[in-house]
Amino acid sequence: MSKFESKQSVIEKETVDDPDQLSTSLSSTTTRTANSHTKVLVLDADTGDNETVVKDWSKEEEKKAFRKVDFMVMPLLFFAFFILQIDRGNIANALTSTLAKDLKLTNEIINTGTGLFNVGIVVFEIPANMLLQKFGPAKWLSFQIVVWSLCATLQSCVSSHSGFLAARFFMGALEAGYIPGGLYYISTWYKKKDLPIRYGIFFIGNTVASGCSGLIASGILKDLPGDYGLAGWKWIFIVEGTMGIGYGLIFAFFIPDSPQKPKPFHNFFSLFSDKDSKIIRGAVLLDDPEKINSAKEISLKEMKEVVSDWRTWVHFLFSLSFMQNVQALSAYVPVIVKSLGYSAVKANAMSSISSWISLVVMVLSITFINRFEFVCIPTLVSTLVVVIFSAALWGEAHTHKNHAKFGLLMILSGFNTIAHPMNCSWASANSRKPAQRNLRTLLYTKLHSWL
Repeated sequence: MSKFESKQSVIEKETVDDPDQLSTSLSSTTTRTANSHTKVLVLDADTGDNETVVKDWSKEEEKKAFRKVDFMVMPLLFFAFFILQIDRGNIANALTSTLAKDLKLTNEIINTGTGLFNVGIVVFEIPANMLLQKFGPAKWLSFQIVVWSLCATLQSCVSSHSGFLAARFFMGALEAGYIPGGLYYISTWYKKKDLPIRYGIFFIGNTVASGCSGLIASGILKDLPGDYGLAGWKWIFIVEGTMGIGYGLIFAFFIPDSPQKPKPFHNFFSLFSDKDSKIIRGAVLLDDPEKINSAKEISLKEMKEVVSDWRTWVHFLFSLSFMQNVQALSAYVPVIVKSLGYSAVKANAMSSISSWISLVVMVLSITFINRFEFVCIPTLVSTLVVVIFSAALWGEAHTHKNHAKFGLLMILSGFNTIAHPMNCSWASANSRKPAQRNLRTLLYTKLHSWL
Protein backbone atom coordinates (compact mmCIF):
# COMPACT_ATOMS: atom_id res chain seq x y z
CA MET A 1 0.00 0.00 0.00
CA SER A 2 1.33 3.42 -0.91
CA LYS A 3 -0.17 6.65 0.38
CA PHE A 4 0.35 10.17 -0.91
CA GLU A 5 -0.93 13.03 1.22
CA SER A 6 -1.38 16.72 0.52
CA LYS A 7 -2.84 19.44 2.64
CA GLN A 8 -6.33 18.84 1.29
CA SER A 9 -6.44 15.33 -0.10
CA VAL A 10 -5.33 11.76 0.36
CA ILE A 11 -4.69 9.23 -2.40
CA GLU A 12 -4.47 5.52 -1.73
CA LYS A 13 -3.42 3.08 -4.46
CA GLU A 14 -3.89 -0.62 -5.00
CA THR A 15 -2.60 -2.58 -7.98
CA VAL A 16 -4.57 -5.70 -8.96
CA ASP A 17 -4.81 -8.00 -11.94
CA ASP A 18 -8.58 -8.04 -12.49
CA PRO A 19 -10.52 -4.78 -12.25
CA ASP A 20 -13.77 -6.68 -11.75
CA GLN A 21 -12.44 -8.03 -8.45
CA LEU A 22 -11.33 -4.68 -7.02
CA SER A 23 -12.25 -4.27 -3.38
CA THR A 24 -13.15 -1.00 -1.71
CA SER A 25 -10.98 -1.55 1.33
CA LEU A 26 -7.65 -0.97 -0.48
CA SER A 27 -6.06 -3.05 2.22
CA SER A 28 -3.50 -4.84 0.09
CA THR A 29 -1.25 -4.45 -2.92
CA THR A 30 -0.51 -7.21 -5.38
CA THR A 31 2.30 -7.50 -7.89
CA ARG A 32 1.71 -5.75 -11.19
CA THR A 33 1.42 -8.05 -14.19
CA ALA A 34 1.20 -7.40 -17.93
CA ASN A 35 -2.57 -7.05 -17.65
CA SER A 36 -2.67 -5.24 -14.33
CA HIS A 37 -4.66 -2.13 -13.52
CA THR A 38 -4.22 0.48 -10.81
CA LYS A 39 -7.05 1.33 -8.48
CA VAL A 40 -6.82 4.72 -6.81
CA LEU A 41 -9.02 5.99 -4.01
CA VAL A 42 -9.14 9.79 -4.09
CA LEU A 43 -10.22 11.30 -0.79
CA ASP A 44 -10.88 14.93 0.09
CA ALA A 45 -9.58 15.26 3.65
CA ASP A 46 -11.80 18.28 4.38
CA THR A 47 -15.18 16.99 3.19
CA GLY A 48 -14.67 13.23 3.23
CA ASP A 49 -15.74 13.00 -0.44
CA ASN A 50 -14.05 10.15 -2.23
CA GLU A 51 -14.00 8.55 -5.63
CA THR A 52 -12.36 5.39 -6.91
CA VAL A 53 -10.42 5.59 -10.17
CA VAL A 54 -9.41 2.45 -12.04
CA LYS A 55 -6.51 3.39 -14.33
CA ASP A 56 -6.97 0.87 -17.11
CA TRP A 57 -6.23 3.05 -20.14
CA SER A 58 -3.12 3.67 -22.20
CA LYS A 59 -1.37 6.99 -22.84
CA GLU A 60 -2.63 6.91 -26.43
CA GLU A 61 -6.23 6.46 -25.27
CA GLU A 62 -5.80 9.38 -22.87
CA LYS A 63 -4.44 11.63 -25.63
CA LYS A 64 -7.33 10.65 -27.88
CA ALA A 65 -9.90 11.44 -25.15
CA PHE A 66 -8.43 14.88 -24.43
CA ARG A 67 -8.21 15.56 -28.17
CA LYS A 68 -11.99 15.18 -28.25
CA VAL A 69 -12.26 17.86 -25.57
CA ASP A 70 -10.07 20.12 -27.71
CA PHE A 71 -12.32 19.69 -30.76
CA MET A 72 -15.74 19.47 -29.08
CA VAL A 73 -15.76 21.52 -25.87
CA MET A 74 -13.15 24.22 -26.54
CA PRO A 75 -14.76 25.46 -29.81
CA LEU A 76 -18.09 25.94 -28.00
CA LEU A 77 -16.41 28.06 -25.32
CA PHE A 78 -14.28 29.86 -27.90
CA PHE A 79 -17.28 31.07 -29.90
CA ALA A 80 -19.21 31.92 -26.73
CA PHE A 81 -16.35 34.26 -25.79
CA PHE A 82 -16.52 35.57 -29.36
CA ILE A 83 -20.20 36.43 -28.84
CA LEU A 84 -19.45 37.99 -25.45
CA GLN A 85 -16.89 40.37 -26.93
CA ILE A 86 -19.08 41.19 -29.95
CA ASP A 87 -21.98 42.20 -27.66
CA ARG A 88 -19.71 43.89 -25.12
CA GLY A 89 -17.60 45.88 -27.55
CA ASN A 90 -20.10 46.92 -30.22
CA ILE A 91 -20.88 50.08 -28.28
CA ALA A 92 -17.56 51.43 -29.61
CA ASN A 93 -18.71 50.73 -33.18
CA ALA A 94 -22.16 52.22 -32.53
CA LEU A 95 -20.54 55.46 -31.35
CA THR A 96 -19.03 55.98 -34.81
CA SER A 97 -22.60 56.08 -36.14
CA THR A 98 -25.26 58.56 -34.94
CA LEU A 99 -25.78 57.03 -31.48
CA ALA A 100 -24.35 59.98 -29.53
CA LYS A 101 -26.28 62.50 -31.66
CA ASP A 102 -29.62 60.63 -31.57
CA LEU A 103 -29.56 60.08 -27.78
CA LYS A 104 -27.81 63.40 -26.99
CA LEU A 105 -24.90 61.63 -25.34
CA THR A 106 -21.96 63.68 -24.12
CA ASN A 107 -18.53 62.21 -23.39
CA GLU A 108 -19.41 62.40 -19.70
CA ILE A 109 -22.57 60.31 -20.21
CA ILE A 110 -20.68 57.79 -22.36
CA ASN A 111 -18.00 57.43 -19.68
CA THR A 112 -20.71 57.05 -17.02
CA GLY A 113 -22.23 54.27 -19.13
CA THR A 114 -18.85 52.53 -19.25
CA GLY A 115 -18.58 52.91 -15.48
CA LEU A 116 -22.06 51.47 -14.90
CA PHE A 117 -21.23 48.55 -17.17
CA ASN A 118 -18.23 47.78 -14.97
CA VAL A 119 -20.28 48.28 -11.79
CA GLY A 120 -22.70 45.64 -13.08
CA ILE A 121 -19.82 43.21 -13.58
CA VAL A 122 -18.25 43.88 -10.17
CA VAL A 123 -21.54 43.63 -8.25
CA PHE A 124 -22.78 40.45 -9.93
CA GLU A 125 -19.49 38.60 -10.56
CA ILE A 126 -19.57 36.61 -7.31
CA PRO A 127 -23.36 35.91 -7.36
CA ALA A 128 -22.99 34.72 -10.95
CA ASN A 129 -20.28 32.25 -9.96
CA MET A 130 -22.42 31.04 -7.04
CA LEU A 131 -25.27 30.39 -9.49
CA LEU A 132 -22.85 28.57 -11.78
CA GLN A 133 -21.97 26.22 -8.92
CA LYS A 134 -25.65 25.74 -8.07
CA PHE A 135 -27.00 25.01 -11.56
CA GLY A 136 -23.87 23.66 -13.22
CA PRO A 137 -21.66 25.35 -15.86
CA ALA A 138 -23.57 24.06 -18.90
CA LYS A 139 -26.99 25.36 -17.83
CA TRP A 140 -25.79 28.64 -16.34
CA LEU A 141 -23.38 29.63 -19.13
CA SER A 142 -26.05 28.80 -21.74
CA PHE A 143 -28.57 30.97 -19.90
CA GLN A 144 -26.08 33.82 -19.68
CA ILE A 145 -25.33 33.84 -23.41
CA VAL A 146 -29.02 34.01 -24.34
CA VAL A 147 -30.01 36.72 -21.83
CA TRP A 148 -27.06 39.05 -22.39
CA SER A 149 -27.57 38.73 -26.17
CA LEU A 150 -31.26 39.56 -25.72
CA CYS A 151 -30.26 42.63 -23.71
CA ALA A 152 -27.73 43.59 -26.41
CA THR A 153 -30.47 43.35 -29.05
CA LEU A 154 -32.89 45.45 -27.01
CA GLN A 155 -30.31 48.26 -26.83
CA SER A 156 -31.65 49.14 -30.29
CA CYS A 157 -34.87 50.29 -28.57
CA VAL A 158 -33.13 52.82 -26.31
CA SER A 159 -34.38 56.36 -26.96
CA SER A 160 -32.78 58.48 -24.21
CA HIS A 161 -29.53 58.83 -22.33
CA SER A 162 -31.14 57.40 -19.17
CA GLY A 163 -32.16 54.30 -21.15
CA PHE A 164 -28.60 54.10 -22.46
CA LEU A 165 -27.18 54.12 -18.92
CA ALA A 166 -29.64 51.46 -17.74
CA ALA A 167 -28.85 49.25 -20.72
CA ARG A 168 -25.11 49.43 -20.08
CA PHE A 169 -25.57 48.49 -16.42
CA PHE A 170 -27.72 45.47 -17.29
CA MET A 171 -25.27 44.38 -19.99
CA GLY A 172 -22.49 44.30 -17.39
CA ALA A 173 -24.68 42.51 -14.83
CA LEU A 174 -25.77 39.81 -17.30
CA GLU A 175 -22.25 39.21 -18.63
CA ALA A 176 -20.75 39.07 -15.13
CA GLY A 177 -19.02 35.83 -14.30
CA TYR A 178 -18.78 34.36 -17.80
CA ILE A 179 -15.00 34.72 -18.11
CA PRO A 180 -14.06 33.23 -14.68
CA GLY A 181 -16.91 30.74 -15.12
CA GLY A 182 -15.55 29.66 -18.49
CA LEU A 183 -12.02 29.34 -17.09
CA TYR A 184 -13.35 27.29 -14.16
CA TYR A 185 -15.27 25.02 -16.55
CA ILE A 186 -12.12 24.46 -18.64
CA SER A 187 -10.19 23.51 -15.49
CA THR A 188 -12.61 20.63 -14.83
CA TRP A 189 -11.74 19.07 -18.21
CA TYR A 190 -7.93 19.31 -18.23
CA LYS A 191 -4.85 18.49 -16.22
CA LYS A 192 -2.93 21.37 -14.66
CA LYS A 193 -0.08 21.39 -17.18
CA ASP A 194 -2.55 21.70 -20.07
CA LEU A 195 -4.50 24.65 -18.65
CA PRO A 196 -2.31 27.66 -19.65
CA ILE A 197 -2.52 26.77 -23.35
CA ARG A 198 -6.29 26.13 -23.20
CA TYR A 199 -6.82 29.40 -21.37
CA GLY A 200 -4.92 31.13 -24.16
CA ILE A 201 -7.09 29.46 -26.81
CA PHE A 202 -10.19 30.52 -24.87
CA PHE A 203 -9.07 34.15 -24.90
CA ILE A 204 -8.38 34.01 -28.64
CA GLY A 205 -12.18 34.00 -29.00
CA ASN A 206 -12.12 37.49 -27.49
CA THR A 207 -9.34 38.60 -29.82
CA VAL A 208 -10.97 37.28 -32.99
CA ALA A 209 -14.26 38.94 -32.00
CA SER A 210 -12.52 42.28 -31.56
CA GLY A 211 -11.11 41.96 -35.05
CA CYS A 212 -14.37 40.85 -36.63
CA SER A 213 -16.51 43.37 -34.74
CA GLY A 214 -15.06 46.31 -36.64
CA LEU A 215 -15.43 44.55 -39.98
CA ILE A 216 -19.03 43.50 -39.25
CA ALA A 217 -19.92 47.00 -38.10
CA SER A 218 -18.28 48.45 -41.18
CA GLY A 219 -20.49 46.28 -43.40
CA ILE A 220 -23.63 47.12 -41.43
CA LEU A 221 -22.96 50.87 -41.51
CA LYS A 222 -22.30 50.69 -45.24
CA ASP A 223 -25.47 48.83 -46.28
CA LEU A 224 -28.20 48.99 -43.60
CA PRO A 225 -28.60 52.55 -42.23
CA GLY A 226 -32.09 53.81 -43.09
CA ASP A 227 -33.59 50.39 -43.83
CA TYR A 228 -36.99 50.15 -42.15
CA GLY A 229 -36.34 53.62 -40.78
CA LEU A 230 -33.60 52.41 -38.41
CA ALA A 231 -30.28 54.16 -37.82
CA GLY A 232 -27.02 52.33 -38.39
CA TRP A 233 -26.27 51.92 -34.68
CA LYS A 234 -29.64 50.23 -34.16
CA TRP A 235 -28.78 47.70 -36.86
CA ILE A 236 -25.45 46.96 -35.17
CA PHE A 237 -27.24 46.00 -31.93
CA ILE A 238 -29.99 44.06 -33.75
CA VAL A 239 -27.72 42.02 -36.05
CA GLU A 240 -25.03 41.20 -33.50
CA GLY A 241 -27.45 40.66 -30.60
CA THR A 242 -29.64 38.29 -32.63
CA MET A 243 -26.54 36.38 -33.68
CA GLY A 244 -25.74 35.88 -29.98
CA ILE A 245 -29.24 34.59 -29.14
CA GLY A 246 -28.99 32.02 -31.92
CA TYR A 247 -25.56 30.87 -30.79
CA GLY A 248 -26.71 30.65 -27.16
CA LEU A 249 -29.33 28.09 -28.19
CA ILE A 250 -26.75 26.09 -30.15
CA PHE A 251 -24.36 26.25 -27.18
CA ALA A 252 -27.07 24.96 -24.80
CA PHE A 253 -27.92 22.08 -27.13
CA PHE A 254 -24.34 20.74 -27.35
CA ILE A 255 -22.38 21.74 -24.23
CA PRO A 256 -21.80 18.87 -21.75
CA ASP A 257 -22.11 19.57 -18.04
CA SER A 258 -18.89 17.90 -16.88
CA PRO A 259 -16.63 14.91 -17.60
CA GLN A 260 -18.69 12.75 -15.23
CA LYS A 261 -21.95 14.04 -16.79
CA PRO A 262 -20.96 14.30 -20.47
CA LYS A 263 -24.49 14.67 -21.85
CA PRO A 264 -26.09 18.06 -22.56
CA PHE A 265 -29.11 19.05 -20.47
CA HIS A 266 -31.61 17.30 -22.81
CA ASN A 267 -29.84 13.88 -22.47
CA PHE A 268 -30.54 13.03 -26.14
CA PHE A 269 -26.91 12.32 -26.96
CA SER A 270 -23.39 12.64 -25.60
CA LEU A 271 -20.29 14.06 -27.27
CA PHE A 272 -18.21 11.52 -25.34
CA SER A 273 -18.40 7.77 -24.91
CA ASP A 274 -18.50 6.28 -21.41
CA LYS A 275 -14.89 5.23 -21.91
CA ASP A 276 -13.81 8.76 -22.87
CA SER A 277 -15.64 10.25 -19.90
CA LYS A 278 -14.02 7.77 -17.52
CA ILE A 279 -10.54 8.48 -18.89
CA ILE A 280 -10.91 12.26 -18.73
CA ARG A 281 -12.36 12.28 -15.24
CA GLY A 282 -9.81 9.76 -13.97
CA ALA A 283 -6.80 11.50 -15.51
CA VAL A 284 -7.88 14.88 -14.12
CA LEU A 285 -8.38 13.46 -10.61
CA LEU A 286 -5.06 11.62 -10.64
CA ASP A 287 -3.36 14.85 -11.70
CA ASP A 288 -5.20 17.04 -9.16
CA PRO A 289 -7.11 15.11 -6.45
CA GLU A 290 -8.72 18.28 -5.07
CA LYS A 291 -10.94 18.42 -8.16
CA ILE A 292 -12.95 15.54 -6.72
CA ASN A 293 -15.43 18.14 -5.50
CA SER A 294 -14.87 21.11 -7.78
CA ALA A 295 -18.27 22.56 -6.84
CA LYS A 296 -17.50 22.92 -3.15
CA GLU A 297 -17.56 26.41 -1.69
CA ILE A 298 -14.28 28.24 -1.27
CA SER A 299 -13.43 28.54 2.41
CA LEU A 300 -12.23 31.62 4.30
CA LYS A 301 -8.97 29.80 4.96
CA GLU A 302 -8.38 29.35 1.23
CA MET A 303 -9.13 33.04 0.65
CA LYS A 304 -6.54 33.99 3.27
CA GLU A 305 -3.99 31.70 1.62
CA VAL A 306 -4.46 33.44 -1.72
CA VAL A 307 -4.32 36.95 -0.23
CA SER A 308 -1.18 36.16 1.79
CA ASP A 309 0.65 34.52 -1.14
CA TRP A 310 3.21 36.94 -2.64
CA ARG A 311 2.60 35.47 -6.12
CA THR A 312 -0.94 36.84 -6.06
CA TRP A 313 0.36 40.40 -5.73
CA VAL A 314 3.05 40.00 -8.38
CA HIS A 315 0.33 39.08 -10.88
CA PHE A 316 -1.83 41.89 -9.49
CA LEU A 317 0.94 44.43 -10.22
CA PHE A 318 1.29 43.10 -13.76
CA SER A 319 -2.45 43.50 -14.23
CA LEU A 320 -2.31 47.01 -12.84
CA SER A 321 0.39 48.01 -15.35
CA PHE A 322 -1.74 47.35 -18.42
CA MET A 323 -5.37 47.23 -17.25
CA GLN A 324 -5.63 51.00 -16.98
CA ASN A 325 -5.54 51.19 -20.78
CA VAL A 326 -7.95 48.36 -21.51
CA GLN A 327 -11.30 50.02 -20.86
CA ALA A 328 -10.46 53.27 -22.63
CA LEU A 329 -9.10 51.51 -25.69
CA SER A 330 -11.95 49.01 -25.91
CA ALA A 331 -14.53 51.81 -25.82
CA TYR A 332 -12.84 54.43 -27.96
CA VAL A 333 -10.44 52.90 -30.52
CA PRO A 334 -12.89 53.27 -33.47
CA VAL A 335 -13.77 56.79 -32.32
CA ILE A 336 -10.08 57.72 -31.99
CA VAL A 337 -9.35 56.35 -35.47
CA LYS A 338 -12.30 58.33 -36.86
CA SER A 339 -10.92 61.49 -35.21
CA LEU A 340 -7.74 61.05 -37.28
CA GLY A 341 -9.74 61.97 -40.37
CA TYR A 342 -11.35 58.72 -41.52
CA SER A 343 -15.02 58.00 -42.26
CA ALA A 344 -17.13 55.90 -39.86
CA VAL A 345 -17.08 52.90 -42.22
CA LYS A 346 -13.33 53.10 -42.75
CA ALA A 347 -12.57 53.77 -39.07
CA ASN A 348 -14.42 50.63 -37.97
CA ALA A 349 -12.58 48.50 -40.51
CA MET A 350 -9.16 50.01 -39.69
CA SER A 351 -9.66 49.66 -35.92
CA SER A 352 -9.78 45.89 -36.35
CA ILE A 353 -6.08 45.84 -37.29
CA SER A 354 -5.08 45.90 -33.61
CA SER A 355 -7.09 42.74 -32.96
CA TRP A 356 -5.38 40.88 -35.78
CA ILE A 357 -2.05 41.94 -34.30
CA SER A 358 -3.29 40.49 -31.00
CA LEU A 359 -4.26 37.26 -32.72
CA VAL A 360 -0.81 36.79 -34.27
CA VAL A 361 0.95 37.57 -30.98
CA MET A 362 -1.44 35.29 -29.06
CA VAL A 363 -0.83 32.35 -31.40
CA LEU A 364 2.93 32.89 -31.19
CA SER A 365 2.69 33.07 -27.39
CA ILE A 366 0.69 29.84 -27.16
CA THR A 367 3.19 28.13 -29.50
CA PHE A 368 6.03 29.34 -27.28
CA ILE A 369 4.32 28.09 -24.11
CA ASN A 370 3.58 24.72 -25.72
CA ARG A 371 7.20 24.35 -26.79
CA PHE A 372 9.11 25.72 -23.80
CA GLU A 373 6.49 25.76 -20.97
CA PHE A 374 7.57 29.23 -19.80
CA VAL A 375 4.28 31.06 -19.34
CA CYS A 376 5.98 34.09 -17.78
CA ILE A 377 7.87 35.21 -20.91
CA PRO A 378 4.83 36.23 -23.05
CA THR A 379 3.40 38.11 -20.05
CA LEU A 380 6.64 40.01 -19.44
CA VAL A 381 7.12 40.85 -23.12
CA SER A 382 3.53 42.02 -23.71
CA THR A 383 3.56 44.15 -20.54
CA LEU A 384 6.87 45.77 -21.54
CA VAL A 385 5.53 46.56 -25.03
CA VAL A 386 2.38 48.12 -23.51
CA VAL A 387 4.45 50.40 -21.24
CA ILE A 388 6.83 51.48 -24.04
CA PHE A 389 4.14 52.19 -26.63
CA SER A 390 1.93 53.97 -24.09
CA ALA A 391 4.81 56.38 -23.48
CA ALA A 392 5.47 56.73 -27.22
CA LEU A 393 1.81 57.49 -28.00
CA TRP A 394 1.70 60.05 -25.19
CA GLY A 395 4.74 61.72 -26.76
CA GLU A 396 2.97 61.98 -30.12
CA ALA A 397 -0.34 63.22 -28.63
CA HIS A 398 0.12 66.87 -29.62
CA THR A 399 1.65 66.31 -33.04
CA HIS A 400 -0.11 66.10 -36.40
CA LYS A 401 1.52 62.81 -37.41
CA ASN A 402 -1.75 60.92 -37.78
CA HIS A 403 -0.23 57.90 -39.51
CA ALA A 404 2.33 57.53 -36.69
CA LYS A 405 -0.41 57.89 -34.09
CA PHE A 406 -2.48 55.23 -35.83
CA GLY A 407 0.45 52.79 -35.98
CA LEU A 408 1.33 53.30 -32.31
CA LEU A 409 -2.32 52.95 -31.31
CA MET A 410 -2.72 49.66 -33.19
CA ILE A 411 0.41 48.11 -31.64
CA LEU A 412 -0.47 49.35 -28.15
CA SER A 413 -4.04 48.09 -28.39
CA GLY A 414 -2.89 44.79 -29.91
CA PHE A 415 -0.43 43.91 -27.15
CA ASN A 416 -2.67 45.37 -24.46
CA THR A 417 -5.37 42.82 -25.33
CA ILE A 418 -3.15 39.76 -24.88
CA ALA A 419 -1.41 40.86 -21.67
CA HIS A 420 -4.45 39.97 -19.55
CA PRO A 421 -4.96 36.36 -20.78
CA MET A 422 -1.22 35.68 -20.62
CA ASN A 423 -1.14 36.93 -17.02
CA CYS A 424 -4.16 34.73 -16.14
CA SER A 425 -2.41 31.73 -17.72
CA TRP A 426 0.75 32.46 -15.74
CA ALA A 427 -1.26 32.84 -12.52
CA SER A 428 -2.96 29.50 -13.24
CA ALA A 429 0.41 27.80 -13.69
CA ASN A 430 1.50 29.24 -10.31
CA SER A 431 -1.61 27.95 -8.51
CA ARG A 432 -1.23 24.65 -6.71
CA LYS A 433 -4.91 24.22 -5.84
CA PRO A 434 -8.20 24.69 -7.74
CA ALA A 435 -9.38 27.22 -5.11
CA GLN A 436 -6.25 29.34 -5.65
CA ARG A 437 -6.74 29.17 -9.41
CA ASN A 438 -10.40 30.19 -9.22
CA LEU A 439 -9.85 33.01 -6.71
CA ARG A 440 -6.96 34.52 -8.65
CA THR A 441 -8.92 34.38 -11.90
CA LEU A 442 -11.85 36.11 -10.20
CA LEU A 443 -9.55 38.74 -8.67
CA TYR A 444 -7.88 39.68 -11.97
CA THR A 445 -11.21 39.71 -13.81
CA LYS A 446 -12.62 42.08 -11.19
CA LEU A 447 -9.52 44.26 -11.52
CA HIS A 448 -10.24 44.44 -15.26
CA SER A 449 -13.70 45.84 -14.41
CA TRP A 450 -12.59 48.17 -11.61
CA LEU A 451 -10.06 49.94 -13.83
